[in-house]
Amino acid sequence: KRNVREAARMKRRGVKAGAPDLFVVWHASTRAGVAFIELKSAKGRVSEVQEGMSYDDVYSLCGPPTSSSRNITGKAWKPFNFSGKGAFRTNSYYEGQGVVVFENDSAYSAGNHVVEVVIDKFESGYR
Repeated sequence: KRNVREAARMKRRGVKAGAPDLFVVWHASTRAGVAFIELKSAKGRVSEVQEGMSYDDVYSLCGPPTSSSRNITGKAWKPFNFSGKGAFRTNSYYEGQGVVVFENDSAYSAGNHVVEVVIDKFESGYR
């Protein structure tokens, strides 16, 4: 369970409780349907990470990554990207679970938030 302050912070970031990881929509000649699927890893940890969570939230949930790497993105070269948002991405590799990708919030702060979660039980944890 999360405390009230942490829950309020996650709500401001737009994190939705119970949001499914995968939506499947199909249409056949006689029927149509929708399926909502929540993916789980073998340990059930990285799959609990949602887009918009901060690095601190992920660290407290999953622990330290096995390894990580930081890359510059094309947004760093946009002439009018004064805030610097999205100029860097940090990949955190979790062995046997997957990869969590963070993007910087601003060039003027050290904040990062999750933009992508890749569930991969065969992840080596190193790059």
